[in-house]
Amino acid sequence: MRVKALGAYRMTGIAKASGKAYDMGKLVIEVPVENMATPKMTRVGYGSTTNELDVAPESVAKFNFHYPLELDLEVDQVIQFGSLQAIIVGARPVAVVKAA
Repeated sequence: MRVKALGAYRMTGIAKASGKAYDMGKLVIEVPVENMATPKMTRVGYGSTTNELDVAPESVAKFNFHYPLELDLEVDQVIQFGSLQAIIVGARPVAVVKAA
C-alpha cells in the first residue's frame, strides 16, 4: 500500500479512566477530503486532510525519515482485541525520479 506520509509517533502512558498502561504507534497520512451526505449531516470540501494508521509500537523507530514523503507500507496481521487486525510493521520510501 502506498501513502503520502506526514509523520509517525509512539505514545506510551497510563490511561486516565482505567489506569492501564498503553503503548501505541501511529503513522499520519494525507488523504483526500471525502464528500458525504447522511440524513443528519452533509460534508462538501476540497483538497486534503489527515488520517492516522496503526503502527506496531516497536516498529515506529523504522520511520525515521524526512517528511513529507511517499511510503510503500509493509503490513502484517496480528491478534488484537480478540480479532485479527492489519497493522503496519515497516515502510520503504518511494524513489523520487527527477526529470533530466
